[in-house]
Amino acid sequence: MMMLKKRLHKIHLNKKAQIAIEYVMITGALVFLLAGIIYSYGHFSSQNKDTEIVKKSENIAKGLAATINEVYLYGKGSKQVYEANFPYGINSITAANSGEYSEISFGVTDSKNFQSDIAIITNVKSPTIIVIDPTYFSPQPPITFINSGNKKILVKYDESTNPDRIYVCLIGTSGCD
Repeated sequence: MMMLKKRLHKIHLNKKAQIAIEYVMITGALVFLLAGIIYSYGHFSSQNKDTEIVKKSENIAKGLAATINEVYLYGKGSKQVYEANFPYGINSITAANSGEYSEISFGVTDSKNFQSDIAIITNVKSPTIIVIDPTYFSPQPPITFINSGNKKILVKYDESTNPDRIYVCLIGTSGCD
């Protein structure tokens, strides 16, 4: 009888140990699975954010190019204000005046510090040039952004320069009136 009790007690202890081991294994598998899901979500979330920054930046560049085209079309003395909500990541706007048509370019940095340029060709024909920030002429600096948010950019066709110039500047900076 004593032997049977010892044997039953040993079986009972073995079952408790087996249940504990199964619990640890199931809990570990669930933690591992949850960690993988969280990592995947974070990875895809940052990719979506970067894609959104590039798409918004491209739309803003197209809008600014359209404003430049309108000012150029209306002729000397015309000016317009372009307003947009700039996302975090746009760090500069530059102009290239080589070739038959001028272009504007947005420098964009994503969450992984990957830098890219979004270039849009305008209807501004040579010899008219686009000047970014009229307080400086050589070398031509870009408009730089310290933070994101709502920005107003003045686009003005100067009537007194030769060659003709279309000025693009961030309202609120020196020399932008």
